[in-house]
Parts: sequence; structure tokens; C-alpha cells
Amino acid sequence: MGPRIIDCSSGCLAKSGPREYWCGVGIRLVLAEDNLHMADALEAVLARQPDIQIVGVARGGEEAVRFTDELAPDVVVLDRAMPGIDGITAMQQIKKRHPEIPVLILTASVDAQVAESALAAGAAGFVPKDAAFEELAPAIRTVFEKKVYLSPRMARRLVT
Repeated sequence: MGPRIIDCSSGCLAKSGPREYWCGVGIRLVLAEDNLHMADALEAVLARQPDIQIVGVARGGEEAVRFTDELAPDVVVLDRAMPGIDGITAMQQIKKRHPEIPVLILTASVDAQVAESALAAGAAGFVPKDAAFEELAPAIRTVFEKKVYLSPRMARRLVT
């Protein structure tokens, strides 16, 4: 499936202002992942979380920035390596426009330097893709509460 804004209009309240859709269900999330299979799998995992509502799925950094502008989510999850602008650059643009929105970075790399640079650039958390199915929902909840999330494996790499 391509990039899309999720129409959650059944049971939703119409709002004026920057939120085009408002579902009244917990944490509103924009997910940016260019790998279609991974995006679908992450959506399926997150769909089972009663407190997380995906409001947009982007396939690249530019779309993630645009969806964040249009939908004003509570949390953004960005793949680090995407076509066009990468996840770190997209995060920097999002943080410049919306400093209050926490951004989680998903990556195939578990390199401590990559995590440090992402955190220094403004990421609220860092989740390796191979742990995303177990860790993503708790990570989203953590950064929504304005805390930093590091996967246990990344935390070990950063302190050793």
C-alpha cells in the first residue's frame, strides 16, 4: 500500500485547526517506513494496541514531514534510511516546526554512534527494527510521556 492518511472518521469528532482527523483514541501516530512489508507488519502490531491510533503512514521523509504538518500527531516514528530525505533529516525538519512532538527512530543498525547522533539531533528514542515488534508500542508510550526510550540492547552499547 502507498502513503496514506488513515480515515478514522467513524466515531471521530471533526476538529478545526491543524488536526484534520481526530479519533479521540489515545496516542495519535504518524509512521514512516519505506519497506511495504515492514510497514504493514508494524501497522498490524500497533493496530492491536488500544491506546495507539495510526493516523498516517508515509513512505519517505518528505511525506512524513507533510503528514506531521497536516495531522499534528502525538508521536512520529521514522525509519532512519528512507528514499528522498532520510529519517534524521526528516526528524530535524519536524522538530524545527513541531518541537513538542517526540520522534522515534527505527533502524536496521544497532551502531552506538548512529544512536548518539540521532539523540543529539533531537530523537526521543531509538528502536532497532529487529526488536520493533516487541519494543515499538512501549517505546511510543514512553516518548509520549516526554521520556527518552532506548532499546535495552542500544542502552548497553551506549554505556560500554
